Amino acid sequence: MTTPETWTWLVARATGFTAYGLVTVAVALGLALSLRWQSPRWPRLINNELHQFLVILAGVFTVVHGLSVRIDPFTAFTWREVLVPGLSHYRPLWMAFGILAGYLGLALGLSTWLRPRIGFRTWRLVHYLTYLVWAFATVHGLGDGSDTRTGWATAVYGAATLLVLGLTVVRVAKVTTWPVLGRAAVTAGVGALGLAGVAWAHGGPLQPGWNAVANNGHGSGGRGLYAAPARTPTVRPAAWPTAAFSSPAAGTLSQAPSADGQGLVVTLSLRLLAAPGGRLVVRLDAAPTDDGGAVITGSTVTFGPPSNPTADHGAVQAVRGDRVTASVQDAAGNTWTVLVALTGSTGPDGVTGTVWVSPGTQTP
Repeated sequence: MTTPETWTWLVARATGFTAYGLVTVAVALGLALSLRWQSPRWPRLINNELHQFLVILAGVFTVVHGLSVRIDPFTAFTWREVLVPGLSHYRPLWMAFGILAGYLGLALGLSTWLRPRIGFRTWRLVHYLTYLVWAFATVHGLGDGSDTRTGWATAVYGAATLLVLGLTVVRVAKVTTWPVLGRAAVTAGVGALGLAGVAWAHGGPLQPGWNAVANNGHGSGGRGLYAAPARTPTVRPAAWPTAAFSSPAAGTLSQAPSADGQGLVVTLSLRLLAAPGGRLVVRLDAAPTDDGGAVITGSTVTFGPPSNPTADHGAVQAVRGDRVTASVQDAAGNTWTVLVALTGSTGPDGVTGTVWVSPGTQTP
């Protein structure tokens, strides 16, 4: 694991969630302003200046998020993929929602700056696009984020949805110029959208194997240093396919002290849940460092079909957060690259993820 890869990945995740949180708070604060809510203790806590500051701050974090994604060596996005919706090689649809949210946010910022020229009525109409910015950002985060299936991320998206939709319902109820049936219809529509979003998230991004669906079966999104070289696959034993494949997986992740008591042994054991099946076992030997971290001192990898799960042997090439890249070789001498991305937990020591197998070797 190299430092640039680690930092760009962590910064992309952190800034993405920070920008989403700021957008959510900005939308909620805007709704509170429209409701004329004030605190008796801090009468000026909720004001336009704070609202505008949060919007600007969200824009800054969005820009940093986009830049960190652009320079991340794992996905190796081009500028076209980062700036033009639908051109991404990785989860193009869900990336497009994030790009559109960024452009709409920019348009809202410009409308605020131009409000003296375009007039309050026009600015107010444009300001309703804030809902689209928040909704697109939510869909982008759920559909594209690597942390979506973690408990804390699910809680963040759930709390944000309840906050924004709840305040929207309260705001609609306060519109006295609308007829009762009109307010009831809008409230029902907001509720229906919320339920549809929950159903989509539960049946899609929160399910194992979402990456294969979201990425149209095109693998993990790794490119550049992590892309298998273009070549004709060599012939494997009959129990295995002759081309790259991916499969959802489930198993255990455990750790124990090393034999000498000076280090740690981490063992990841996964069972492939889709054809052709099989089992993958990764063992990492780690030693503590002076700064409180750990360094990998050795590794072993066994991988094979259900009939012979230890047919292939190899070693770990790179570890980056919840992603492990390994190179294995079968009895015929063919080399294959195995990429594991852990996506969730099923309880104490139980994990789920996705395994991609590609012909050839990589040099992380």
